[in-house]
Amino acid sequence: MPEKNKAKIIKEELVKFRDSKGKELWGILSLPAKEKNIPLLIICHGFNQTKSQRKFVKLARFSAQNEIAAFRFDFSGHGDSTGELEKISIGKQVEELKAAYGVLIRNKRINKKRIAVLGHSLGALITVLFQTKYEKAKTLILLSPALQQRELTREWHTAEEIKLWEKQGYLDTPKGRIGIQYFKEAMEKDWSDIASRIKIPTLVIHGSEDDDVPIKYFREVMRKLGGKKKLEVVKGADHHFESYQAKNKFVALSLVWLKKYL
Repeated sequence: MPEKNKAKIIKEELVKFRDSKGKELWGILSLPAKEKNIPLLIICHGFNQTKSQRKFVKLARFSAQNEIAAFRFDFSGHGDSTGELEKISIGKQVEELKAAYGVLIRNKRINKKRIAVLGHSLGALITVLFQTKYEKAKTLILLSPALQQRELTREWHTAEEIKLWEKQGYLDTPKGRIGIQYFKEAMEKDWSDIASRIKIPTLVIHGSEDDDVPIKYFREVMRKLGGKKKLEVVKGADHHFESYQAKNKFVALSLVWLKKYL
């Protein structure tokens, strides 16, 4: 596990902010005792997940103990943020991440030249798109990246479900109702091609038992990524890294990478 108590967390702040459309978004900022020039990790959850998943809470607090501030927030339609799951979209989430970044760099304790972004699953695609569009991060961590949204949609849903989705403009799933805008964007193209535009150091972490995003997909991402890159496959971990062992390994790998490249 990462080194404990290197720098004591002085507090965790609730941060409320708005995106460009005025939607209120909520996040938690974990801060170390250090007073200035603090590097920052921004954490992006996946589809129908939240900032409060234990792996993100643990990573944020250990990061702060190791003198790296961490911000975990809910995209619109998730967790404490306003909006509806049915109305999410890939483009909208990229702009919500930009809004989070904009709020955070106004904090005088944060060094805006030392920003890392971590994305899980769909959040990994949002992370990559944010970086290719705005080039604000110094390093990235992609956890269980689901960049190939078109191909994965065809794995996750039957042909009949996809036809119904197109026809009625939404699809009801065990995770909730998914709207047409997300569907159109997901099916638009092979989003993994954009990985070749990433030129900053990038760590990819994947579980050996990830059935949601099979091995061929993250190996394709590794091939396409530009710049320095590293793949870590965590034995026994599934897509969500929620087991005790998987969480600990994920946190440890992330902190080693951040200390080296942030």
